[in-house]
Amino acid sequence: MSKDQRKGWLLDLEVGSKVIEENVYNQRIVTVDKITPTGRIVCGNSKFDASGRAMGSNYSYGSFYLAQYTDEAKDAIIIKKHIMNIETTIHKTLNTDGLISRKRRLNQLDLEKVVEFSRYINTWAESCKEIK
Repeated sequence: MSKDQRKGWLLDLEVGSKVIEENVYNQRIVTVDKITPTGRIVCGNSKFDASGRAMGSNYSYGSFYLAQYTDEAKDAIIIKKHIMNIETTIHKTLNTDGLISRKRRLNQLDLEKVVEFSRYINTWAESCKEIK
């Protein structure tokens, strides 16, 4: 039987531990459901090798991997989700109001308003970090 091949912080994981499953597009907090004797890690329907890479991935740009869970990482994920929700709301509002259509791109004034609002949101996100 092969021994556990995990290294670094992955060695400290136990069933029930929280980890971050991420790729360049997405991050989410998941719980370790199982660790095999060779160090493979199962989180829900996702399986990871002993290095934390998603099983079956071809190590491409969008492949999932595990990252260490910390309070700071959790806070960053929460803030990022809030920002994404706000951006989605902005996009839906602009589309609903007819400001954006498939035939018409944002003009300079629209872009300036979106950038101004984005700066406001980023300032808000930074202030949330300072509160904690």
